[in-house]
Amino acid sequence: MLTVVPGLKTDVRPDIRMTTRLRFNLDVLHATRAEIMRRVDDAVEENPFVERPPTWEGGRAPRSAERGGLDLDALPAPAPSLQDDLRAQLGDIWLSPAERLIAAFIIGNIDDDGFLEVTTEEVGAQVGLTDVAIVERVLACVQELDPAGIAARDHAECFVLQLRRRGFRDDSLPIRLVREHLPMLARRPLERIAQVLGAPLHEVRDAAQLVARLDRSPGRRAAELLPRLEPDLSAAVVDGEVVVALSEEAFPRLGLRKGPRGGPELDAWRTSAKWLIEALEQRRATLLAVTTSIMRAQRDFLAGTAPLQPLVLRDVAAELGCHEATVSRAVAEKYVQTAHGVLPLKAFFARRVTPRDGTTAAQVKDRISAIVAGEDGSRPYHDDEIARRLAGEGVRVSRRTVAKYREELGLPVAAVRRSASYRDGATLS
Repeated sequence: MLTVVPGLKTDVRPDIRMTTRLRFNLDVLHATRAEIMRRVDDAVEENPFVERPPTWEGGRAPRSAERGGLDLDALPAPAPSLQDDLRAQLGDIWLSPAERLIAAFIIGNIDDDGFLEVTTEEVGAQVGLTDVAIVERVLACVQELDPAGIAARDHAECFVLQLRRRGFRDDSLPIRLVREHLPMLARRPLERIAQVLGAPLHEVRDAAQLVARLDRSPGRRAAELLPRLEPDLSAAVVDGEVVVALSEEAFPRLGLRKGPRGGPELDAWRTSAKWLIEALEQRRATLLAVTTSIMRAQRDFLAGTAPLQPLVLRDVAAELGCHEATVSRAVAEKYVQTAHGVLPLKAFFARRVTPRDGTTAAQVKDRISAIVAGEDGSRPYHDDEIARRLAGEGVRVSRRTVAKYREELGLPVAAVRRSASYRDGATLS
């Protein structure tokens, strides 16, 4: 169903010069929450024709019907947690609904330092599973999220996860040192450890120094780096329906004050006030329409029952009857509060790999990672071989696309993966 947003240009031809007012409207649409607040405050203070509307409920603006009954402004702006960040990352991983439930339980039981506080058996019991292998497989997916070392059950596993992320294999000296001698590193002479491992002392010393530099609390450090995000909107699935609400603070409304007439200066102030008031209303309507369209397309992800589905700007623009650039400006640096945490609107777009396939880029990257992880180290796959294997799974991508995704994953070319130094992690020590 085509839903045309009032005031939106449904066709923007490059041969038509952009008017001053259109440019102004687009600037307001693109503006962030903080920029809008500054613009509104300046207008109220400087423009004699701009006023804030009357308020109710102790100085707060009344709820509008478009808020869907959700009182977003009554809640304090949430500071993003480590769990919020992990849930957001989880959206890019292909998991079944059952696996996603397990992953959500695992993430909910990660402490502030980034360690898993429950056993896999306890996770299985909570979700009604007796096969712990399934829980272990989902845990491995969660442990692939950032920061490296997350969801470990002890410091040894935390360090191994960090070393693997750096490219070390399980039979490399640093990982052997962690697995076999971590409790003794601070007390046992390195000469004795080198003798037991059958490795040169200088290599054991280098490995010990590397281990000493690893992060003992990856979750805490990651949480400290997370910015404080204030959502512009909220979205949820209520009784099977997508409900989107606007934050009044992020989408303020202004009124046009009556004033004296006469003189070009007063006329300019009045025109400026009208432009701003109408641009804010159009921004409000556009963001509500764009976000609702996005959330309807990603309803199952919003409800926590499926991963993100393929969605591009063009899809939303086609439904709303507006230009693709309008959607791009609308979602730029806008955030939405969901059950998965506070997420950028751009996070809900997932690229299709081919027009005839619903597979997303994130899912293809997962498969490339799995293929490389399972290859024979002495005969690693070249990019064209990986492309053929993906085609055998029903995912058709070009060799160039495989090379691009491989590089984005930080995986070197086959010739480097074949080298002994890469296989034992020596190149990364």
